[in-house]
Amino acid sequence: MDSNRKSSMFDGLILALQLLTTIPIRKEVPWTKQTASISVALYPFIGLIVGSITMGISLLFVEWLSLPTAVSSLFLLLCIVSLTGGLHLDGWMDVSDGFFSRQEKDRKLEIMKDSRVGAFAVLSLFFLLAGKYIFIFQVLEITEQYWFYFFIIPFFSRWMLGSSLLIGNPARKEGMAYSVQQSVIPRTKFSFLIWGPLILLCVYIVLPDFFIAAIILKVISIIILIVSFSFFNKQFGGITGDTLGTLVEGGEGILWLVAWLLLFYDIV
Repeated sequence: MDSNRKSSMFDGLILALQLLTTIPIRKEVPWTKQTASISVALYPFIGLIVGSITMGISLLFVEWLSLPTAVSSLFLLLCIVSLTGGLHLDGWMDVSDGFFSRQEKDRKLEIMKDSRVGAFAVLSLFFLLAGKYIFIFQVLEITEQYWFYFFIIPFFSRWMLGSSLLIGNPARKEGMAYSVQQSVIPRTKFSFLIWGPLILLCVYIVLPDFFIAAIILKVISIIILIVSFSFFNKQFGGITGDTLGTLVEGGEGILWLVAWLLLFYDIV
């Protein structure tokens, strides 16, 4: 790999970290088609980084500090939110305001662009965070292998984010999501065909006991992606940056629900 290719890969990674996390990186990265494409291709890898951090924190709270489950669950939820700086939650709230306004598509998009927060946004945020807290609490209570879910769920949520960005129809020809879509080169889409089988292969080799759980979470992620495409197209005419944030937050909430159900009914 020549030096220019290495530099582009590094710049793409830095750009993805700056866009999707609050990890403090001061380096300025040039916005080019190559760096933008590499950045999107690495979204699932960013999920693995976030997952590794949350997994480590979960082990710290539960195993080493022996905190009560209720306290560990709260701190872990705060850590998950802090790692993204509330970026995706902002999208969740904007989409909630737009959807519950029950207006026409164009009017919903205008409401989503409004910086003011409505009552529906606050209520939906409360139920989202409350749901995540409950499911995280239950997973911590049921299994000693909770760390796996803290590791793998952020991967699948960022995989859904990148996939939606690559193949979704833009609702409007402006904004961050549209700008990134216009910059992405075609072969980036191929990378997302590799990420899924690659992570499943790694789990099968390194953590075979979790292979079935990983497959189920992968299948659920695909279903979430398909359903969300239909929903966003019907309600807003396509995807926006806000719908991408909604997909990450809502998708993670559903995956935590699925993880709890798998453990509660002793499926895995």
